[in-house]
Amino acid sequence: MVHSSDEMAKPYTSDLAQAAKNRLTQSPYAAIFQRLSCHCDEGHLTLRGQLPSFYHKQLAQETVGNVDGITRVINETEVVEANVAR
Repeated sequence: MVHSSDEMAKPYTSDLAQAAKNRLTQSPYAAIFQRLSCHCDEGHLTLRGQLPSFYHKQLAQETVGNVDGITRVINETEVVEANVAR
């Protein structure tokens, strides 16, 4: 059976997205793995969701950036800071 390169790439990119999500679940910060989704296309991983701080956003990006096979991280997460009591 012969597979085109597109057919072979889809499971691989899905595996990369899952590997990134697994890496996020190892974080001690629940906000990172509970609020983010991962999508991978040809080695480019996109993070989406909402996080409570820019620190968490950067931490998430660094966490998935070293997953083997990911060549670029596109961090589309939004920082939604909690209202500060006045």
